[in-house]
Amino acid sequence: MERDFEAKLRLQQPSPAGIGGGKTVQRTNSITFRAPQEHFTIDDFELGKIFGVGSYSKV
Repeated sequence: MERDFEAKLRLQQPSPAGIGGGKTVQRTNSITFRAPQEHFTIDDFELGKIFGVGSYSKV
């Protein structure tokens, strides 16, 4: 697993212009990292009544 991660981190060197038929390939040097995603449900949040908000509120 660590070897796979390190292989992905290595930056690929662009090939010389004579190789590959002279085609130019753009490469980005950035790596996108994503944080682990949590699966929340409605039960994970504390809900309470909110008074004074909405179309039925009275002042």
